Amino acid sequence: MLEKRFGETKQFLDTDLEEPFLAEQREAKLRANEDDHAICSELKNLIDSLNHIRRRWGDLLHAKSKMFALAGAAAMADAFDDPDTYNAALDECFTLFTELKPVNATNSAIISRWTKRYLMPGAPTHWELLKASALYHLWMRSKGDKSSTFVFHMAGDDLCWIKAYRTGTAHPVVHSMWTNMKPKKIKKAGFSGEGKRGREGERRFGGSLRDAVADDDEEAREETVYESAEEIGGGNDE
Repeated sequence: MLEKRFGETKQFLDTDLEEPFLAEQREAKLRANEDDHAICSELKNLIDSLNHIRRRWGDLLHAKSKMFALAGAAAMADAFDDPDTYNAALDECFTLFTELKPVNATNSAIISRWTKRYLMPGAPTHWELLKASALYHLWMRSKGDKSSTFVFHMAGDDLCWIKAYRTGTAHPVVHSMWTNMKPKKIKKAGFSGEGKRGREGERRFGGSLRDAVADDDEEAREETVYESAEEIGGGNDE
């Protein structure tokens, strides 16, 4: 589902992805207390830092065309097509992005908590989600290229977290559970026995450890059968 959603919005603004940053910005501006002034300052510093990364990305890719000014657009195309140049630029910008930390954490208890990983080792912090959302907002609202490829190179995992929860159908599960959540093949119309088995060699979610793919209808009926991934997750989407 996320792949489909992102595929539809690669070249167009996805407001779900920029909303965490914009919501934090609106809330800080509405309140006049000291802590929110610190938050406003932090968000401004964040945008300034992300603008620096964005400019650095452009400089790195344009460096080759500056060396060969007479080549013009062709040299710029070479910079994009040259894997070494492109990957080196990505590596440098990714390091700048991941090392970007709040500057007002010592002056604000709220900002300090943004960097804490309360849920689990693999879960993003509030700061990481905010940073990803701000980068997406800045990139997609700026003039020029509207492809979100660069943003996903920098913060793809965190943007997936945002999108999953903004769709309202996200269900966190542990990895051992996820590996067993395998829906059966879609049943073909007109063949009563078709679709009663899972993928060859795999167990369907709901079967015991000894339950391999059932070879007869009776065993197949004893297993829990799911028609789709949405049914497994318990979603009620129409």
